[in-house]
Amino acid sequence: MKRIFTILTLFVATIGFAQNSCVSASYPFNGNANDESGNGNDGTVNGATLTTDRFGNANSAYSFDGISEYISNSSPFTNDVPFSITSWIYIEDTISNVNPIYTFGYSASGLNQLEFGTVGGYLSAFTAGANGVSALTAIVPTNQWVHVACVHTTGYTIGAFTFYINGIPYSADHQGGTNNPFPTASTGAIGTGRSNDYFGGKLDDLKIFDCALSTNEIDSLYQSESTMCTVYDTIQVMDTTFVTVYDTTYVTETT
Repeated sequence: MKRIFTILTLFVATIGFAQNSCVSASYPFNGNANDESGNGNDGTVNGATLTTDRFGNANSAYSFDGISEYISNSSPFTNDVPFSITSWIYIEDTISNVNPIYTFGYSASGLNQLEFGTVGGYLSAFTAGANGVSALTAIVPTNQWVHVACVHTTGYTIGAFTFYINGIPYSADHQGGTNNPFPTASTGAIGTGRSNDYFGGKLDDLKIFDCALSTNEIDSLYQSESTMCTVYDTIQVMDTTFVTVYDTTYVTETT
């Protein structure tokens, strides 16, 4: 008997281009802090709680209180190497002045680690003390979902970093200190960095790449993750011997 299934599939488009090959870690936060890249860099949740994402889906992002909550993981790489970090963030402006998104080589002292986040509202890559490379024009709006990115080539100079807000590039234009911040430890952290630095708000779809993405690639990623698509597919199943429908919530059947 021929059976026809009409399946409603809800999904968010993700990376559809070549840099899949350099994804080191991917955290969609769909009910957990698992790394979906296949590289095993799963996160351990420390107080952060699941919340709605930018599309209103429940348990699809994490909320951080800006006081003590974070997610720990194994940093995908150490030392001075090309990398890119992208994430959707929702900063609650009344919680914290410093909002670490991700920290390579996480340690309580803040030494030999590199944090990507906001300081005083602008995007920055920074370490202990006054050391940091920032884009003072890259001011991140608060109380709304924003896509941000940090791309690093090599070295700890202004020219080695480019920051992005909603796909728009901002060149680094300020550097405080010259100490080498690149991590030697393989520890990592989402939502915290130096002592008493904690993210206040929500994080979703955080990705780490072991390559320096181009401006076009960052914009393509932003565009692909900006909308949720609803797709109706009708399939004809001639033999159901090897067909199993695990979730029938959005499935209708006719014969």
